[in-house]
Amino acid sequence: MKSLWSLVSGVFLFSVFLSACSEGEEEVVKTISDYEMNGMTIKNGIYTDKRNDREYRITKINKPLSLASDNFSLWFAENLDYVDSTLEKSSWCYENSKDSCKVYGRLYTWEAAQKACPEGWHLPTHEEWNELYQAVSDRIEPAGTKLKTIDHWQNAESILQGSNRYGFYGLPAGRKNVEGGWLPTGKFAYFWSSSAFSEDAAYGWQLTYETDMFNYGEYYKGHGMSVRCMANYPSSWNYNDIHIEGDFDSTFLDEIPLHTGTLKYEGQTYKTVEIRGTTYMAENMNYKTGNSWCYSNSADSCKKYGRLYDRETAAKVCPEGWKLMTIDVSDDVDTSERAAILRMMGTSQAFYDYTAEETKSIEGWVKEPGNNLSGFNLLPAGGYDIGSESFFDVGYTAYLWVNREGSAKGANDIVSVALRYFDVNFNLAENGEDFAYAVRCMKE
Repeated sequence: MKSLWSLVSGVFLFSVFLSACSEGEEEVVKTISDYEMNGMTIKNGIYTDKRNDREYRITKINKPLSLASDNFSLWFAENLDYVDSTLEKSSWCYENSKDSCKVYGRLYTWEAAQKACPEGWHLPTHEEWNELYQAVSDRIEPAGTKLKTIDHWQNAESILQGSNRYGFYGLPAGRKNVEGGWLPTGKFAYFWSSSAFSEDAAYGWQLTYETDMFNYGEYYKGHGMSVRCMANYPSSWNYNDIHIEGDFDSTFLDEIPLHTGTLKYEGQTYKTVEIRGTTYMAENMNYKTGNSWCYSNSADSCKKYGRLYDRETAAKVCPEGWKLMTIDVSDDVDTSERAAILRMMGTSQAFYDYTAEETKSIEGWVKEPGNNLSGFNLLPAGGYDIGSESFFDVGYTAYLWVNREGSAKGANDIVSVALRYFDVNFNLAENGEDFAYAVRCMKE
């Protein structure tokens, strides 16, 4: 099981304490063993509801900086599927099919949803749902696209396929209407909040096949809607009622859909990726021409990292119909400030949407590898000092030759940028006749 979020290995330290007793009663010592048996435990990203031994995936949602009072929250990554005698008449499987409950979970009235989550969890408030919305709304795709599952949805034309980018697994479980009848599975997902809107209605959040958005509304409390549970104390290790063993499951990251292709040029085939309508090479150019070198003069290095080109050669190495990637750097901004406003790469500014971690390759970095969620697969090919005939920084830094936005073609319009293993943004690098760097091309 892969993980990008290593949380806790080892055991929390718990204080042994005495329970309060009335006069004449024996004092009962509560031990760590008792705690682990009765408390809330998440093991390898799975929580087991002890009421019916049903297992649920748990996802960790990092909160935006504007909500820095808490670092993250823990959510069920599946719809709740629990019923007892108190919930039986106020919750349903879709169209009364038990098989539907196994896939989509149960649908609950608002009153039933208030008491459906297991101990240690709660039905999120409207404000907590809004925090989730803010956390997933920062970049790349619409919030609804990120929260939807990759499959199960029957999206309308022009609506993006779900990417499940945060492992939320938003399933189209449908809805039972208060007046009878059902909204279909495959097209609608409705989630209750614990916040009432009026005597008859409460706030809920929705995903639909007709939009890429994640929106809220006010719904009759008698509707049957899905329930997602949220940990009572989701963000701090100071609380002793959440015991976490191992890492959260992040295999969903490998399933995020990418628009990939290939480019054949001079006897080689390169992987490509389309990001927001622009197609980029997802490998460094490895075409022997002009002044170009393999790192340490090793053919194996060229196969892994591509070749290093001087500026003159980089200006003309891209295939016909392709060009060097571009940056947006205004000429009226001095060099010291340009590093802060680099917009990688291309007029669509696609790479401004991705973090360094999401841009870097998974393999090839000596330190701080990426997760390559963008599909760009940026490699730390290092560079070559032509004057001193010395190679440097392979495995630690990605250097690229790029064109300035809106400039004419030619070597004088080319600058170099660098992303070191510890950087969060690209920076301008050494530029001139004395260095050789990698090349990525983008489709015209």
